[in-house]
Amino acid sequence: MVTRWSLMEYVANRYGKVQPVFEEAAKKLQRVKAKEIPLLSLEDDLERVKLRMAREEGEMPIIMERINGGVDFQDSYILEMLSTLSKAVCRITQHGRPIGTGFLISENVIMTNNHVIDRPENAQGMMAEFNYELDSNKNIKKSFSFSLDPDKFFLTSSYTANPEVPYSGLDFTMIAVSEGSQENVPLSTVKPIYLDGVRGKIIKGESCVIIQHPRGMPKKIVLKNTAFFSETRTRIVYESDTLPGSSGSMVVALGTGEIIALHHAGLPRTDSQNRILTRSGAIATASTPDEEIDWIGNEGIKISRIINALKDSALPPGMQAVKERLLHKTTQTQGEINDGRDNREASFNKAPIPVNPEKEQKPKIAMKSSPTSRQDYIFTAINNPKVLGTIAEILKARYGETPLIKLSMPSFAAVDRVELFSLSAPVVGNIEDEARNLSTIPGIINVETDVPLHLNTGKDQKDPDHSIYEGMVEDGYGKFNEDEFLKKYRHERQSIYVQDKTPQYHRKWNWYATAFDSVLADKQVVSPVDKGIRIIQFDTGFTDHAKVQGGFDKDLDMDFVDQDDDATDSFTAGILKHPGHATRTGSLLIGNEVTLIEKNGNSGLLSQFGFQLVPYRICKSVILIRRQQELADALDLCISQRYPIISMSLGLPPTMATAAMAKKAYDAGVIWCCAAGNVVQVVVAPAVYPGTIAVAASNPMDEEWKGSSRGSTVDITAPGEDVYVPIFLEPESNGTPGESFAYGNGTSYATPHVAAAAALWLAKYDDTLSNGEYAGWRKVEAFRKAVDVSARRKNRLPRVGFGHGILDVEKLLKTPPVAPVQLEYAYKNTDQGRLGEVTQAYGEMAKTLWNKIHGWAFGIPRGGQEAYAPDSRELSDYAKMLERTLINESTTSLESGDDVSQETLLELFSKVHQKIESELKK
Repeated sequence: MVTRWSLMEYVANRYGKVQPVFEEAAKKLQRVKAKEIPLLSLEDDLERVKLRMAREEGEMPIIMERINGGVDFQDSYILEMLSTLSKAVCRITQHGRPIGTGFLISENVIMTNNHVIDRPENAQGMMAEFNYELDSNKNIKKSFSFSLDPDKFFLTSSYTANPEVPYSGLDFTMIAVSEGSQENVPLSTVKPIYLDGVRGKIIKGESCVIIQHPRGMPKKIVLKNTAFFSETRTRIVYESDTLPGSSGSMVVALGTGEIIALHHAGLPRTDSQNRILTRSGAIATASTPDEEIDWIGNEGIKISRIINALKDSALPPGMQAVKERLLHKTTQTQGEINDGRDNREASFNKAPIPVNPEKEQKPKIAMKSSPTSRQDYIFTAINNPKVLGTIAEILKARYGETPLIKLSMPSFAAVDRVELFSLSAPVVGNIEDEARNLSTIPGIINVETDVPLHLNTGKDQKDPDHSIYEGMVEDGYGKFNEDEFLKKYRHERQSIYVQDKTPQYHRKWNWYATAFDSVLADKQVVSPVDKGIRIIQFDTGFTDHAKVQGGFDKDLDMDFVDQDDDATDSFTAGILKHPGHATRTGSLLIGNEVTLIEKNGNSGLLSQFGFQLVPYRICKSVILIRRQQELADALDLCISQRYPIISMSLGLPPTMATAAMAKKAYDAGVIWCCAAGNVVQVVVAPAVYPGTIAVAASNPMDEEWKGSSRGSTVDITAPGEDVYVPIFLEPESNGTPGESFAYGNGTSYATPHVAAAAALWLAKYDDTLSNGEYAGWRKVEAFRKAVDVSARRKNRLPRVGFGHGILDVEKLLKTPPVAPVQLEYAYKNTDQGRLGEVTQAYGEMAKTLWNKIHGWAFGIPRGGQEAYAPDSRELSDYAKMLERTLINESTTSLESGDDVSQETLLELFSKVHQKIESELKK
């Protein structure tokens, strides 16, 4: 049996890193109790709210009021319900000594913790003692005990998580008990409490209680300070008091009377080294009494997770009948929930949805705009004709027209798998409210609006007038700035790549910082062209700048904005236009070594091989992407054509669509090199997702570029500040723009270095990687592993947030792929459904903040240009509620109507981003 202290240390080490999340949730709970915010504002899991409401009887307003009132009062039947539940709880003893708590979950099976009973042989001498409690006169009742029988049924999950063992770390044991007690009382006198594995039994803020035998004492129950307030992927966190001996207790949702968790352990507060703290702030030891520990709360294993483990368990034939009985209530409840949900989903939001399409019901709300006004949505659903047919019928009833639903990425879609779909529909009221309405339709999992989004490309938003090192000014043209560069790195500071070096050397400093110079001087280096390896560039299309002339493949280029096969950048100069972004980033891959341009320098890292870059135009300019669907179309074609590498120097806020696309590319084995982001500090999408290779930026001092995003999701760093790239010069008198060079900043410039490295590495190890064992995601992970191992750690980067160091291509090419069995799936511990739910909940805020940070507003075509006016859209009521619960009262709110500073916007965006990103790390 595990000791009390060992268990506490395990919990502290496992959850110490997410302690701030728990503490923030606890603070919100106190605001709910103080009536500052509604109970439902604690819950960002929309699916859980819908399932919770589906369990209630009555009209939606009454249900909402009842649930919101749950903190203050309960219906009187709760007392009777708790009495019934209590009878199923037992004290577990061994040779007469109390060691834990359990409860009857079938006619002859109890459940407790694995750390109470870890192996069948350890059940020797153990008894399940029922009715050990006080009567109304405070006298001990007559109890009765049953011996345990692991031969009849036994299933367990270790209390420690092992990545190699499915469903490990859930810390439960199910074990059979004998049917007769020592006191000749039959087990049939105890009514079992069958487990309901369907979600929605409780939402955050509602009360839960533990019926327990703390320290082996007569049965106890806590009726105050009992709210569920936070969670992880497998645990819920709640307030209820417990003591040693409470391990294995049932955690009951008062609102539904269902068991929601198996109590596991107390959750202690820790220091930065995950050491357990006392209330006085001292370091606790094994001898510290429980009452002196500084507890955040308690944590229990979600019953839904335990039921999933039971479903997938491989048991001996003799135990199958017991297994089926244990699963019976879950199966039954699922059907009841679906029936109740079908009858109730129509009233979950303000705009009801008819759910009986066979009767061709008319929409219950009128369209508030003309039929020609339309909105694009992206949603996830099971790719199944029956499911999609149901969705289409309900949408037809809702909008009065046949909906236009398309697979967003058809080339790599699979039947009966969750896929991404696009929907074009008439505008009905607030589009964000409508997205939440659509998410209640049976079959639709998550929905988001596909609205225009600003692109993160490298402009210093904090100081837009100071563009000297970015190489661009507000009208879209650049100026030669080498004097400033030399002042910075030769006179004020001494860079080893600049000091005493010729222009032809320091203009290519990025080569020397990454060892491309040594690799490309090696005549034995394998050509990516000879191996048929191509790189796709997702950007603004190509120009005819002399530096890149001939470097873009004009036979394979595609334009996903205008839906044709000509990816030419229109080079429309104007306010906030940045023409030639793809030219600048692309030049680092395919720039010509020799040109007639004055001050020529630097060249493409793959130019000597005659390499051509395949340009995919997904946006008109680096200001705005009209729809994420353009990105999805580009990725779909890339995957279907089996292109191995994507270089993307554009960033977006975290969205449901980009998350799905990143995983799709990863599963297909595409090495998607993505810019980590600029100025906003947090890593942008798609770089933030596990399936991509996220690239941060360094400078000629081998230091961080201050504007580079950084974080735990960054894989590698490459030169991105003051990199020499081609620019266009403003024409003197309405003539043709001139051509020159400038030193520019951005993770946009760091990214092509990693894409080039990937091409060389794939070429060298082509024979090994062609082995089927490296198919799909394993090829991406093999490259990631090689990049991590070979990174140059001798640098001046911060210790965290910039991957394993600076890209070292010479060492990378000496690092062969590790064996496939050593590679781990990046999404192994990621709950994609939960990520989608949180992204949908906070998506409106994320996009609004993102666009405000980047100075975005709706683009209005005027004379071939885009004019930008202040964004007047207000957050929906739901987003305002989330905002109020997410920020401090002292922080300026987006809904205040006041001008919000850049720092405040960044702070708010960081909080929203962290809320979404936390779902990737559980």
